[in-house]
Amino acid sequence: MRDYTKGVRKPPSAAHLCRLVGRSAEETAKRIIAFQDADLNIRTWPAVEYLRQLLSGGDIDFLVGQAALHKNKHMGRAAIECLPLLQQYRRDHEVSWFNPLGPTKIVLSQNLTVPLKPIGQAGVDGQIILLAGQVWKNQSLDAFSFQLWRSIAQMYLDSQLDAAGFHWLEMSAPHKGAEREMVLRTHDTVDPFTELEMAAVINNIEQAMEIVRSVPPKKREKKPDPKQGNLFGEDGEV
Repeated sequence: MRDYTKGVRKPPSAAHLCRLVGRSAEETAKRIIAFQDADLNIRTWPAVEYLRQLLSGGDIDFLVGQAALHKNKHMGRAAIECLPLLQQYRRDHEVSWFNPLGPTKIVLSQNLTVPLKPIGQAGVDGQIILLAGQVWKNQSLDAFSFQLWRSIAQMYLDSQLDAAGFHWLEMSAPHKGAEREMVLRTHDTVDPFTELEMAAVINNIEQAMEIVRSVPPKKREKKPDPKQGNLFGEDGEV
């Protein structure tokens, strides 16, 4: 029997978890089941390594050429499409140095830990900035999801006394069929949830997992409605 709570108990990233959380426990439960039923196996996150190489001083033409040869065509295409956007970001901002960062575990509750997966840390316009973002093309974080991600990121920033904030590099397409665009979201875009609001969100998630556990197996194993599409778009990552 498929474990429908895995995508929440062990989310690939904080951004994935934020996409699964709805305004109520019932809505969150529906999203969890839809995500698990989609059975995603396309991975695009490794394309971030090409972005890190560019931020570290790599040549964009060389990196695009290498991405075109990568055996994972979805990841290679994501890198090819995102590299020029990151190059434009570098033109718009003075990036004096860059250090890649691995995942950092953020404890939300006794039963819920999520990995914050930034691109890295950089000196941007004279400040120390956490660089983050996703390489999904057809999906992004809506206002509620981004505020939740921003709240999780703040838990990390609170432990980094020298960090001025973050830059979320949004590199998705504005609508299906369109080309990717760079949209910069920062720590000033929205305030994090208050302590009480965050506690309510965590309770929402934990209640949703209990709802999912109570769904009868036959209903769980029902094939998803093809009209619903892929929760994370064609380039979703698991």
